[in-house]
Order: sequence, then C-alpha cells, then structure tokens
Amino acid sequence: LNTIRRFALQRKWWILRIAPEIEWSDSAKQGLSMIGGRWLSNSAVWASGRIQLDKDEQTMLMQLKGKWRNALRKGQKAGVKASVCDLKEENIELLLKNYTDLQNFRKFIGISESMIRNLFEQKESFNWKFNLYYAVNENMSKSDSPIGSLVTIKSGDTCTYLIGTTNEVGRKLQANSVLLWEALLDAKRLGCRWFDIGG
Repeated sequence: LNTIRRFALQRKWWILRIAPEIEWSDSAKQGLSMIGGRWLSNSAVWASGRIQLDKDEQTMLMQLKGKWRNALRKGQKAGVKASVCDLKEENIELLLKNYTDLQNFRKFIGISESMIRNLFEQKESFNWKFNLYYAVNENMSKSDSPIGSLVTIKSGDTCTYLIGTTNEVGRKLQANSVLLWEALLDAKRLGCRWFDIGG
C-alpha cells in the first residue's frame, strides 16, 4: 500500500480509493493512518463474495444459492463439461478473442488485453497461478469447440474469479455456472481456503 501511495504522489493523483482485502480491525485502521490514509465510513463500501472451501463437495454445493445450484444442474444435464485448460499461446489467443467478442456484445470495457496477457505470463509459483478453464457441450458434434471460458488467479490461500465468457450456446446451456463450479472445486484441489467470486 505504501508503494501504491508513493506512485500516486509521483503521478500527482488527487485521490486514491482502495478496498484492501484485509479484515477491518484496530491494527488495520492504525496501519492505514500511518501511510496517510483514512477510513471513509460515510460512503458505500465495496465488498466481495467469498466461498469457504474447507467443507466437502456436497456441503459446499448445498450452501450455494438455489438459483446457482439449479443453473449448474441444468448445465450438467445438458451435457456441459468444464475442465482445466493447458496454458498454451493458442488457448490464450482464443480466450482473448472470446473476451473481446463479449466486450463488444455487452458494450463494456472490462479488463484490458495487456493486463490479461501480463497475468498469463507471470511465472507460476506456490502462491501464484493463472488458471484457465474451458466448457464444451458433449452433445454437440464439435465437442472440441468451447462454448465458454473462465479465468481465476490463485494468490496465497485464495482463488479469485477474474473473467468469464460464454457464447450464445453457452449462455443457453448455463455454461458459466458449470465453469464456476469446476473452478471452485479446482481451487479446493489447489489447497485454497477461499474462492472469491468478485464484488
């Protein structure tokens, strides 16, 4: 945070608002004030949804909201299968193309291509991993053609949902729910304690 603060001062930013992923405590307040920050208690705060991964698979499934469980079951019954994808250049190119198509279709800015590439190119370690998942429809003749994709980032004991894409077929078949469930189970296999589904 101090490094970010110094960068902001160099760039002559007027304000820097952050939502650090830390428990809010007296020591957090003290640390924030030591670097010149202050708590904005009168404004709406950003929060993130986190799923605890220390339960068995069935218990985790039952703790999900009914709407997500129903979408997941619908996708599974329709033949949607999600799996971890090799981090090859052609797979990243396909991901970026699909994400750009989604940005254009939904008319949003989202995460830049350069940031996704930089994250992909980071060297994997015990505390860091870029995870790519693809979904296919096993009932289609071209089952090797992805109907959806999803990226998570493992950092420390948490996997964070970064981006997800689905094409028209994938949206109808609830591919995103199947992808999220596979990513959640994979985070558990990777030894994570938390899955962060975003704010």
